[in-house]
Amino acid sequence: MDELPSNLGRWLHTPPPIAPQWDGRAYPEILEVSLYQVYEGGEWDTIFDSLLTLLRDERAEVRQAASRQLLQVIEYEADASLDSRERRHSLLGQPRARERAQTILATITQPNSFPGTFEMCCATFHHALEKRAADRVTFLALLREPTIKNAESVSEDARLAAEIVFGSLGTTWSKVKEALFLALDHADDNVRACAAYQIGQFVSSKTEPHVEDIAPLIADKEVGRPGVAGAFWSAHPLKDKNDWNWLLEVLCRSSSPEPYLNYFPCNLAFEAHEYFSRDPVAVQRLMTAERFDVAIMTATEENERVPGMQPLLHELGECGDEETARLAAWHLAYHYHVLHERGAKRGYVEQLAISENVILFLLWSKTKTHTSYAAVLCAAQSGGCLRYAEAEQWVDCLFPPEVRGPIQPRYYPVPGLYRYQRGYVTFVPLLGTEANISYVDSVMIGYRSDMPWNPKEYLSPVL
Repeated sequence: MDELPSNLGRWLHTPPPIAPQWDGRAYPEILEVSLYQVYEGGEWDTIFDSLLTLLRDERAEVRQAASRQLLQVIEYEADASLDSRERRHSLLGQPRARERAQTILATITQPNSFPGTFEMCCATFHHALEKRAADRVTFLALLREPTIKNAESVSEDARLAAEIVFGSLGTTWSKVKEALFLALDHADDNVRACAAYQIGQFVSSKTEPHVEDIAPLIADKEVGRPGVAGAFWSAHPLKDKNDWNWLLEVLCRSSSPEPYLNYFPCNLAFEAHEYFSRDPVAVQRLMTAERFDVAIMTATEENERVPGMQPLLHELGECGDEETARLAAWHLAYHYHVLHERGAKRGYVEQLAISENVILFLLWSKTKTHTSYAAVLCAAQSGGCLRYAEAEQWVDCLFPPEVRGPIQPRYYPVPGLYRYQRGYVTFVPLLGTEANISYVDSVMIGYRSDMPWNPKEYLSPVL
């Protein structure tokens, strides 16, 4: 192509600006190209080729975003030539889409590809094609093409995991169960997880095996070596109370976190911290089992006060693990407006009475000396509130325009939330009185920049 399509030129040849929300964190703008527009064939090629180069970017998060965008290009490009019924039946059955997938696989199997890129892209296809049986068969066939199967840059374990997750062992339980059970003890974490996922798929089919027969085995394997229960869980939908009790029991029995895997969240802790976020009894069980990593995630999930959780947060703040103690002290300041005394001695939090009516909590950064990660303004009287106008004045004092930078536009504005170049300000409404803008429960200021920020420096003329 001699000339770049005009509506893409400004994206591809304009230097990246400052990130829209956080200072100094910009990614390639091609990742922001809208795929909802109607493009000509050459324009799709330009978008696809530009994203393809990002699979070789040194930043894993950029490669991840590019792999997702590439798959969306395949889908949206197919929209022009397929009706919705054909697209639901088979995407990779179309020559152009299949060719695009082949190109992606060829790129990520080149000798100098970054480690993990193959697994990352295969995982992207796995999630996108999870409900498309015909496309999964096609992608498995692409994985088995000689140029991909014999690529020296892909390990045998990585290739085996990909083939298992796309159903290479078969579709009949009686024929695959022995191989899947054996794979649960494989040395490679991805292979184990992909096998557990396939077992979960068979369980979810409501034929065989039955969940009550398999769940104890998966739990025992997880306790012995974490990394299978999360994959099994992700394939087993319609979770009832018994399933959630099983999950909590597994976490309490398992002494270590699950490994990070490309194919599955493999993170029962994440599931638990959302489901049990308002259940102090479950948090106490996790603490008794010394799973403080999960307990602190769960106890700090809700951005508001939870009945019965405050004493547990105080106890977690006494924990010997620095990160657990810091998060507990921060959460008590954020949402309960309470100072954790030991957290203050450790330098995690600080409380200042900046006026007769207003208390300031400072949450100190864990990585930058003399820089505050956040600040919280609340009423000095327990259970009290702040006048909105007074809160605004304190925000301008502590986080002045020259520090926070220009306000950033938002596609979906959230009442009371304002994002700036170097952070955000949230005016927290009084519970049940969101329509009353004269008073607020508190104000949170979050700071996101490499420039130092110490709010106490802006208090000296006031105090």
